[in-house]
Formats: sequence, C-alpha cells, structure tokens
Amino acid sequence: MNFIRAILKSFGFSLVLFGTIMLIPAIIDLASLNRNYKAFLYTSLIGVTIGTFIKIFNTEEDSKTVKSAFLITVFAWLSGILYCAIPFIIIEPEISVTDALFESTSGLTSCGATIFTNLQEKSKGFLFYRILLNYIGGVGIVMIGIAILPSLQIGGMQLFKMEYSDQSKKILPKVGHIAVNVLIIYFSITLLGVLFLYSLGMNFFDALCHGMSAISTGGFTNYDNSITHFNNIKVDLILILLMILGSQSFIHYYNITQGNFKEFINDPQTKTFFTIIILAVTSLTFWLHYHQHFDYKTSLRLASFNAVSIMTTTGFSQGNYDAWGDFPRVLLSVLSLIGGCTGSTSGGIKLFRLEVTYKVIKYNIRTLLHPHGVFKVYFGDKPLTNNAISGAISIVILYFFGLIIGSLLLTLNGLDFMTAISASISAISNSGFGIGEIINPDGSYALLPSFTKIVLTVLMIFGRLEFFTLLVLINPLFWRK
Repeated sequence: MNFIRAILKSFGFSLVLFGTIMLIPAIIDLASLNRNYKAFLYTSLIGVTIGTFIKIFNTEEDSKTVKSAFLITVFAWLSGILYCAIPFIIIEPEISVTDALFESTSGLTSCGATIFTNLQEKSKGFLFYRILLNYIGGVGIVMIGIAILPSLQIGGMQLFKMEYSDQSKKILPKVGHIAVNVLIIYFSITLLGVLFLYSLGMNFFDALCHGMSAISTGGFTNYDNSITHFNNIKVDLILILLMILGSQSFIHYYNITQGNFKEFINDPQTKTFFTIIILAVTSLTFWLHYHQHFDYKTSLRLASFNAVSIMTTTGFSQGNYDAWGDFPRVLLSVLSLIGGCTGSTSGGIKLFRLEVTYKVIKYNIRTLLHPHGVFKVYFGDKPLTNNAISGAISIVILYFFGLIIGSLLLTLNGLDFMTAISASISAISNSGFGIGEIINPDGSYALLPSFTKIVLTVLMIFGRLEFFTLLVLINPLFWRK
C-alpha cells in the first residue's frame, strides 16, 4: 500500500464511520425538536457521500499486513479528529476552530477535558455526540494496544505479541476473532453498567451517557459539576467499578471468556494497580479527615472516587480536589501520569512500562553488587528482550520529555506554573485532570489562550497514540518493504 492510498483509505473510512455515527445525535435532536439535528445530519450526509466515493475509486486490494492496518488506523484517527470537529463549529458558531479541534481531540483521545460550559443546557444530541466520541476513542485504543502495537514492537509491547502474530506479520483470522470478542465484551460491560445506573435512580439518558463515558475512561459528562451533580454514593460505586474495568487489559477479559482466569490473576500490572489504588485511597482518606475535617465516611468516598477516576485517566470529579491542599494535588498528579494497564481504555504511561523501568533499575543495582552475576529482567514469569526493555523505557522518557516541553510552552504563553504542569499532565495522560486557577474541577479549559489549546491538542494526540506510533511514521525504515 502506498502512502497516498493509505491516506485516502483512512480518510474515506473516517468519513463513513463517523458520518454514520453522527446520525445518532441527529435522530436524538430531531426527536426532541431541536434544530441541532441539521448540523449532524448535513455533516453526516456530506461525509458519508465523500467517503463512499473515495471507497469506490480506491478499490485496489491491499496486502493485509500489520503495517497497512497501522497506517489506516493512525490516519483514520487523525482525519476523524478533523471531521468530528465540524458539528461543534456549526452548532456553537461563537467558538473558534481551535476550540472545536480541542473538543474533538479530547473526545476521541478519551481525555475528557472540555471547553464547553453550561452543559446541562445543551441539547441531548449534542451531549450524546460528545459521549460517543469518548466511547469510540476508548475502544479504538484497545484495538491498537492489542492488535497493532505488539506486532510492530512499539513501546516495549513485544511481550504482548500473541499467537496470531507470525514472522510474516500477516493479520490472520485469529485477530478478527479476538477483536470481535473484545467488542462484544466492551458492549456487554457497558450495557450492564447502564442498567445498574438506571436502577439506582439515574434517568436513562444520563445512565447511558455516564456508563459509556466510564467504561471508555473518557470523562465527558452532561453537567458542569461532573458526578457531584448526582450526589449518590451507589452511583459512585458503580462508576468506580466501570472505571476499574475499563483500566484493565481487555485481552484478559477475552481470556476469561475462554476459561483462562490465571493470566488476569497473575498479571503484575493488575496486582500493582490495586496496590497503588489502596495506598492512594488510604493516605488520601486520612488527609481529608485530619486536614480538611471531613468525617471518615465522606473522606473515604471522596478519596476512593477521585483516586480511581484520576488513575484510570477518566477525569470524573466528586467535589473540588484542587481545594484539598498540596498533598492531594501532588498525589493525584502522579496517579494521572501512571495510568492503567496496557490493552485498556486508560491513558497515562501505563503500569507495564513503569514496572519494567523499576525492574531495570533493580537489575542494574544487582549487577553493581555482583559484577560477575548473570541476571535477567522478567515481567511476571516472562523474560524481556533488550528491545522490549529499551522500548518501554523510551516511552517513559518521551512522556516526561513531552511533559517538560509542554509545560515550558504553556508558561511561555502566560500560564502560571501549577496550571501549566496540570494541563500538560492532563493532556499527555489523557486524563482530563486539572488543578490551578483556571482548569480545576470548578473551572473550564474555555478560558485558556488559543496557543495553549493547540499545544494541549498536540499533547493529547501524542499521548494517546503513545509517541512512537506517530514517530515511527517519519522513520525511513518503516516505509521499506
């Protein structure tokens, strides 16, 4: 597949996919007699028409390789961001193109940061459209993490190559089988979550939106004050469960359906995830009780919900954590960078890469203490190759490198230090997390300067596609046969 055909195929695919999806909010707003339906309908018809013509005139059969799937996926994602920004511009003409692209990117990267306020006054179609972007973005990154990154050996993901990846890198039917099963699992968990939320008193529309947003760890919501709006501890618990499920590797859920529970139980990432969550919730609970003078029940509730929300990079908020003091700010910032597991909907560095980095440090210390010893770096019971180790550590370095550059650019544009660091972490980890004068849970990204939004948009894309996925495109080796 040549470069031009890859772009055309990706662009056509995006127009047809997202154009078809836009019919859903169009129908919702039409049923509510809201004129926003025209924006979705016209954008949909134009996009599907153009996408169909591209498909008709680009019928040459492609070699079904991982490289071709990679090209189509990346360019489809990028063109989807551009296309999905159009309805925002039509419906909200007072916003800029930069704002529309920021919102579209935030949706499809499952970041959850938003430039819109007074959400409760928006049409249902408009609100559901934002949730759909989160939902598609979440499952899209699961597919990339399971099927593409391991086979391309990007970011240390060689360890997660499964039996369907052979030396010729052909995409065998096994991939399609796994993808279909993962989609079924994703939809099934969503349906159960929505039904539980509805049974707890949410209206069906809110239950649907927040269930989809939670499992995709997207963080878009229908209210300015996020989950605080509902003030229902049972709702909090269901959302916590959905966010945790979204942050675990979906390949484990597939294995469970095949009768294999061992991989999930023995996964070092899973153990580390729950260890960190327990420690974070415990320390934050005591902090809120002794320093903010909440009772223990309230402290535990606020600590549990926000710690899980931030570490899974969902970005829902329960209360204003920016007002709790410096320790919670630092703790939640660290959790946001850590993120969830590989093959999940979560953003962040991912626990696998941090564990590999820790094991390499431990390995080097042992080598210094025992110069003649022979040691290997293991992840669980699997030895890691040097390429896998260097790939994982490189991603960690790139994340911090991107964070430093992003923060410098934001402070250069006039933001205070705390807001710049917080916004950069939020964007690069796709968490929607925010502290500082402007983007705390009671604030809005709408007040940020245009240049700042452009920087954050770029960081969201690089963070979600995990740097190497984009950097590999400029490597001449990738384009050789």
